[in-house]
This record gives sequence, structure tokens and C-alpha cells, in this order.
Amino acid sequence: MWLLSTTSRLELRFFDRPDQVKGGYAILSHVWQDYEQTFQDIQELSALEVTFDDDSISDKIQGCIRAAKAYGLHWLWIDASCIDKTSSAELSEAINSMYAWYAQARICFAYLHDVPDSCDLNLPTSAFRRSKWFTRGWTLQELVAPKCLIFLSEDWTYLGTKATLAPLLMEITGIDVEILISASHRKLQQVSVARRMSWAAGRETTRVEDEAYSLMGLFGITMPTIYGEGTDAFRRLQEEIMKQVPDQTLFAWGKALPLDCPRFRLSREIEDQCGSLFASSPRDFAQSGEYRPVTGNDVAKAVQTSIDVSQDERSDSEFVITNVGVRCRLIVVDCIPFVIAVLACQTASGDCVGLLLHQLNDAQEDCPQYVPGALCSRGLGAPGRALQPLVPPERYRLFYITPASLSVLFGREDAPVGSPLRTVPGIARRLYIIHNPSVLPMHPWTRLREPEPQRIIIPPWFSAQIARHNFLPENFPDCLTPDDGVVCLRLKNHGTNETVVVHLERYCVWLCAYVTILPPPHLATSPHYLPQLDHQRLPPPRAFEEDSLGDGSHPSTLQNYIRFWKNGTKVFGDAARTVRLTFTRWPDPDCYCLDVVLEGCVYASQEPRLPSAGSMQIGGAAARKSLHRRAARETKAALLASHYSTHIGLRTRRRLLATQTVAAYVNCSQRRSSSVMTTLTRVTVG
Repeated sequence: MWLLSTTSRLELRFFDRPDQVKGGYAILSHVWQDYEQTFQDIQELSALEVTFDDDSISDKIQGCIRAAKAYGLHWLWIDASCIDKTSSAELSEAINSMYAWYAQARICFAYLHDVPDSCDLNLPTSAFRRSKWFTRGWTLQELVAPKCLIFLSEDWTYLGTKATLAPLLMEITGIDVEILISASHRKLQQVSVARRMSWAAGRETTRVEDEAYSLMGLFGITMPTIYGEGTDAFRRLQEEIMKQVPDQTLFAWGKALPLDCPRFRLSREIEDQCGSLFASSPRDFAQSGEYRPVTGNDVAKAVQTSIDVSQDERSDSEFVITNVGVRCRLIVVDCIPFVIAVLACQTASGDCVGLLLHQLNDAQEDCPQYVPGALCSRGLGAPGRALQPLVPPERYRLFYITPASLSVLFGREDAPVGSPLRTVPGIARRLYIIHNPSVLPMHPWTRLREPEPQRIIIPPWFSAQIARHNFLPENFPDCLTPDDGVVCLRLKNHGTNETVVVHLERYCVWLCAYVTILPPPHLATSPHYLPQLDHQRLPPPRAFEEDSLGDGSHPSTLQNYIRFWKNGTKVFGDAARTVRLTFTRWPDPDCYCLDVVLEGCVYASQEPRLPSAGSMQIGGAAARKSLHRRAARETKAALLASHYSTHIGLRTRRRLLATQTVAAYVNCSQRRSSSVMTTLTRVTVG
């Protein structure tokens, strides 16, 4: 680590370990402000051999040097100026060793730039209590680690020490007085993981990765720092804690199920089914500070009044990360479709803490996977009781295991106290609990809650594409907005009187589409035509039910909903007449682009074909006249067809006319070129 000399001349010197600094060193804890002099700035000033009273040195560095010299210390460490952040290796080394450097410093100065000298520290609204220093993530370990910490005001005036202000600091931070006074790493390791996490719940960091990196010293963890990994850093920290610390309070975070919640109120969470064994940030541990660990051998004894489990059944303190989840062995209570896994931890009142899990696959398989979390609907009445006002369901993760709570959950409230009916059977079982929800596929029903485009636009090439099969749109709006009704896009072949109808309907926020092919009157009973559907019989999407398919889908209710089509495409009809609908996201995020493709042997026969070169009189004037007459007939047919539709705009008719005219003359040119090439070939062979 680089240290700054407090002698008359500015100097940086590197030390491998704290014990190499003769006479000790001072260290600064502060909140970064708008301007901080960096390592490179100090190097440039050191090369110029400037003194400490030079105006080019910041007031913060000058004040800290004066304070260190007052205590007879010749070396000083300031994170902003003594870490070369251009070197990722040096930055990672500094972060991993920072707790040790704070712990072994002779004095740590906590500079509070927003606290005046005249501040009354004991006032409930004092500037000291409201200082930004108590809200930053990195200052947590800078408060806990040093043996001697001195608080200084904005003018570097003495405010007090960590030892003298310990009761006040406990009120502000929630950290135990014993930890603040002793600064013993051994005592710190005796504090539960959940409690140490709760100390950081109300703190913030500039970089999201620092939520994890600033806590490594509190847990004695070292790991590579990877800026850019986001919240994965906090997940990696918890994985390392799980490997090194046998404390299951690490998993005891989140809300606990109310004690009066019966089982019929519980349901699986579909919108965010991918819960995790690990928390996403220290904020999740805000209410977990009172949990304390118990040994694995004492778990069965602790729950014996609530769960009927053999004393030989014991949970395992080993948690192993596998590719299908965290493997563990815990005592569980089946509450289908949930299980309650008993953790080796208790509340302050002595109640054991359980983890609510729901199963992803069959529990009889080799790797039964479980996801934490359950929804509880508090506003639905029980069967035979009056309904209460409906409120949104809340997500719960934990369950306090008591005889009363289990009796309510399993509907055994009427059983006498002490009766065997007041206990539920339990068994030790191997589980695989999901720890990284990003590897799980999204539940199909989750897509019903995603936002969907509200408008459908018709692309410019739509008319020319269906005109190849002699179909023309009878109603041609530029944009469709199906709201609480059915919008029909009709495509008619005026030669055969056949009509293709695309039905677009919105149910609540979900868009569905289906196709009806209406035959001409003389073929009304042909089996090749799709029967006309009654849109009122279109089944709406059902809420999640236990009897739905294994993947959460239900064909009878989801087959016409666009968001469940593979790649936004679905085919209607048969081999003779096929209509392919495709919905793609348009550059406007609130739009679908509708594409209709007509396929099948019947529609393919209506598409214009090129005549073979052998059927033409090679190079003859009669052939050229025939081609021009055919082009004129196709152009005239397009003009006549455009008059049949009164709803097609002028711009659309012109576009259709131009497309077919160009196509006709391109056909003439291609045939003429083919005739010339054939003539040249015959001349060459002759």
C-alpha cells in the first residue's frame, strides 16, 4: 500500500504490510467530495518537491497531515490519494486488504465535513446524527475495524472517540457497543451473519458492486473485484460466506408469513417465480438483525414441540453449490405445493425460522429443485365466510415455527393444546435450492403480465404481397387499435369471391388473432375452409391453476394469444389454403407490424408464372407484341380490381398500380433477354 509522508516534503512510499511501517501510521475515513486529489496528482506534486503548506495541496490533505503530525505519526494513508486506480490489480489488492490496514492503524481520523464545531451531539436532530458519513457503505468497516477512531468536525476540531461515543453510535448505526469498544475481529466473527448484514442495510454506495466489496472485511472474505458485474458481486460474496461461515442466518432475510395465515391463502408466485436463496442487496436484511444461529444438532430438539421428527433426523450444516442449485439437507414439513425447510437459526424469542419453498419438479427425482417464496392473499375470505376487500397479494419468504402458527396453517386450531394433533410430521430431506434465478426459464404465465404493444400497423408492402394472389384488402387502415372488441381485416379475391378475414381482438391487455377463410357460395360446405369462429366464445387466459400443464400453459386458453406464438408466427388453414400471420415489434415500441403470407397449393396456383423460353418464337416480333399485350392486360386488370374496393385510399391504389405495371414490364424484359440468349446459342452451335 502507498503511504504519504507527513514530513516537510510531499512523498509517497510503498509498504507491503502494515507491520513494515515503523512507528505506525494514521488513516483517514471520509466521504468523497466533488474534488479529491488522486494518486497521479500526488505523484506530480511529489516530483516538484512541493511542501505541505503549498496552495496546490487540498485543504483535506493538509488538515489530515496536521492531525497526524500532532499525534507524532510520520505516515498517512488516504484512499483517494494513495490508491492507483488506473491499475486494476492494485485496486483489487487495496480493496481486499483495506480492512486489515484500518484495523492495524495507530489512529483513524473520521472527518465529518458536514458537522460544525459547535454541534451538540446528543440532540435528536443534531448534524452529527444526520452526517452523510453514517450513510455510506465504505465507512461501515472504517467504523468497526480501527482500535482508535477520532471524530473531527469540518474545521478539524475534536468531537469525540469511538469508545466515548459508543452508546450514541449504537443508536445511529445499530452496531453493538461491545463491537465498537473492543474492535476485536474474534468478537466480530461471533456476531450472526444476518446482524452484520443489517448494519449495512441503510447504507449506499456509488457503484453497485461496492455493496459487496465494502463488506468483505466484516466477514473475513477475500475475492476478486470485477467492476461491471453489477449485483452478481453481492451474490458472489454470499457464496463465499456460505462456504466459510457455518451460519444459516445468511438465508434468513425477507418478510415472515403472518402467524394467522391459513394454507388456502398461499399461492405460487408467477410474476417473479425465480426467487433465490441469496439476497440481492444488504437492504434485504433490514429486518433480520435479531436472528441468531443454532447448531445443526439442536434443530430437531428446538422444534420438537411443533414438528414430529425423530431425534435421529438432523439437518446438515454443509451447503454445496451445484449446477442445479445449492445442495443441502434440512428438516422439512410438507405443505403441498409448498414445503417449510427448517433453518438452523432462531428469533430473539426462541422461535425457529423456516424457509418457504415451492417445488419446480417431482420431489422423487434425483435433484428436486425448490424456489423460495410464496404469495399470501389477505383479502379473500375462507369458504363459507364473508369476503373481505381484495388487496394485492404480498410476497413472504420466512415462517416462524410455533405450535400456534402450524395449527393455523394446517387448520388444526380446534385441537387441544398438547395434543398430538397440534404437531405436524417432519423429515430430513436433501434439497436443491435455486441460488441464481437467471439460469431458470421464465414461467409461461409471467408473459401475461409483460407490457404488450397497443397498436398494429400495416406495412407498405402489404398490398403488393397479397395482390400476387389476386387478393385486395377491403378495409385498409394505416393502424389498427383493437380495444374491447374485434377488428376484422378482410382480404377478398374478386375473381373467385373467396375472402380471408383476420380477426384481431384484445382481452384486457392481451392481444389475440385468428383467421377465418370464407368460401364463395358454391363451395360453402367444402372442408378446405376454416369455419367462421364466434369471437364471443374465444376463451380468456385463465389465472394460474395447479391442474394446468407442467410448463404453466393451457392450450385451450392460450392458442390464439400472440405473445405465446413461437417467434410471433402462427399458421392457419391446411395444405390447400394456408394463411401465415406474423407479428413483429416495430421500431415504435408500442406497435406490432402485421405480415400476412398466403401459401398452399390453391393460392400458389393463383400466383402469376413466367412462360418457358421454348414456348416463345425466338426473336420474333409476334412474341414481343404478345408480351406487351399481356402486360397491358395485367395493368388493366389491376386498375379494374382497384375500383372494386371503395375503402382503399388513392395512395394505396397508385402504389398497387405501379407495382404491378413494373412487374409486368420486368417480365417482358426477362423473356426478351431469354429469347436473345437462346438465338445466340443456336448461332454459336451452328
